[in-house]
Amino acid sequence: MKRSTRIYVAATGLVLSGAIVASSLALLVGTPISQLSLSTWQAISITALIVTASIVAFFCVRSLRELLRKYTDLKEANQKLHSTLEYQIDAAHTDLRTRLKRETEAKRVALEATQAKSKFLADMTHELRTPLNGIGGMAQVLQKSALSSEQMTYVDTILSTSKTLGTLINDILDFSKVEAGKIDIEDIEFALLETVETTIDELTHSANIAKNQLVVNIDPELPRQVLSDPTRIKQVLRNLLSNANKFCNNGVISIQLSKQIEDHDQWLCFTVHDTGIGIAENKLATIFEAFSQEEASTTRRFGGTGLGLAVCKQLVELMGGTITASSQINFGSQFEFRIPLRTNHASEIIRTRNGPLTHIKPLIIDHNEVRCKAIASLLSSWCFDFKAATSLNDINAIIAALSDNLTATIEDYTCVIVASEDFSETQKVVFDSVNAKVPVLELQPLFHEGIDDSTLCRYTLSIQSPIKPSYLMDRLATAHGVDAVGRDERTDGDQVKGYNFEEFRVLLVDDNEVNRMVATLLLEDVNLEVDVAENGQEAVDKVRANSYDLVYMDCEMPLLNGFEATRKIRALEDSMAAITPIIAMTANAMKGDRDRCIESGMNDYIAKPIDAEELYQLTEKWLNFNHAKVVNR
Repeated sequence: MKRSTRIYVAATGLVLSGAIVASSLALLVGTPISQLSLSTWQAISITALIVTASIVAFFCVRSLRELLRKYTDLKEANQKLHSTLEYQIDAAHTDLRTRLKRETEAKRVALEATQAKSKFLADMTHELRTPLNGIGGMAQVLQKSALSSEQMTYVDTILSTSKTLGTLINDILDFSKVEAGKIDIEDIEFALLETVETTIDELTHSANIAKNQLVVNIDPELPRQVLSDPTRIKQVLRNLLSNANKFCNNGVISIQLSKQIEDHDQWLCFTVHDTGIGIAENKLATIFEAFSQEEASTTRRFGGTGLGLAVCKQLVELMGGTITASSQINFGSQFEFRIPLRTNHASEIIRTRNGPLTHIKPLIIDHNEVRCKAIASLLSSWCFDFKAATSLNDINAIIAALSDNLTATIEDYTCVIVASEDFSETQKVVFDSVNAKVPVLELQPLFHEGIDDSTLCRYTLSIQSPIKPSYLMDRLATAHGVDAVGRDERTDGDQVKGYNFEEFRVLLVDDNEVNRMVATLLLEDVNLEVDVAENGQEAVDKVRANSYDLVYMDCEMPLLNGFEATRKIRALEDSMAAITPIIAMTANAMKGDRDRCIESGMNDYIAKPIDAEELYQLTEKWLNFNHAKVVNR
């Protein structure tokens, strides 16, 4: 455009210059020219204007043609760009639609796979727990029979191995449940000490077989009641204790509970230490990975799935905690897991001063430092004055003191606790020195086979491993002839509560013959009158025709499942103005199964394989709730 302007200006200049030159020439020519007529001048001027206009028009047309060409080129380029953009946008849309379709399909396939996996887990849980219920249930029934000691050993072995099998199956199922997001963590208040002691009780038989001593050391400053998931804590602790017992023989397994404080956060810490074979340092980094074991031959030598520790790690992390391991070959291993320490309120601590027992002053003579330290910790938590001797020098000094000055030494103590193993000289001195007023307690390992009658009769009573807080308190109270204040209700594994439900009639609903047989035997053993039904419809008919104090309902049955049967029974009760407690007794143990049972109208839930004590506790709970007339033996 600037170029056209310059051309136009130049052309105009040339025309004007030509006009000036022409005027000058006219003046030089002289008068004849000056005498030209006005019309002639007008013609010249018009001609000049025409010439100028023609030149200007020529250049303008040329410029316009150039502009038109550029416009055309620009338009074509714009059209090409538009076409290219449209193509790219269409291609992008097509690609996006394809990707969305693929992602939708992948999501559908993944959802179907998850649903299939969940169904498989549910089916496997049900199918595996059903035969386990038969094995474990029959073993529990046989335990109550009149058996010889040899036969009882066989039954104990059956029950122990069935529990081991159940643990292995649970490891596999729990690992899959965590991966599938099928595990919920409870947050309820529970008794910490009772939970730990119950878990230890479950390991007693297998520890006896392996000749391992179990030692418990609990921080007395811990609260009695804490908030967390007691079932999962027991599962993790049970797994760690089972591993310790598996890789340790004729050794010591210690369980310690303590409180840790970090950055104003309080942690409940569980430590399991064993004196077993240990783990190589280069294997510790992968010990919590799935299907990982210390060496390839471990599975063949010791058994296991390689999932136990992986499940422990997953469960601890779901509870908001961490788990670690340390070990040394031939010196043992230590596993520690911790979870947030929370309580509903200012809970009472475990430490307690026990009224009538505050005056006692025990003397402990034990070469096992770990066990002696645990006992000393418990006595200290109860504010007892005591003396403990573990070293050879301390023991020799006590023996010398007992031998030289009976009155000055032995009467300073209200009881003497003496380890039974490897202490024949100490036992002899104690028996020779002590009078009948000072009780002597024999400290036995779990696997103690007993001593000859002449020696046994001189002991007041024995203290067996595992030495749990409530058990030790009970032994001391018995030795001093008083009732211990503040003890837990269940203080001794030998003191099992008896049940007598002879006034009650119950209905057992299950389609599996073995399950019916096991449950019937367990229920009749506590004097319940038991009717049976093989499916949900038969159960509804029997409830309509009879009056029951309690119903045990299986969930998966032909004709009418337990959920629908419960709904029909509840509908019947609306018209009958009666409510019968219904307990789900099912092999379904997946996430949501309990909630589904409660939503259908059931009152409680127990998973197979059935534990007899748990069954009786639930029975007593709901019979008391409904009638309040249970009579205990």
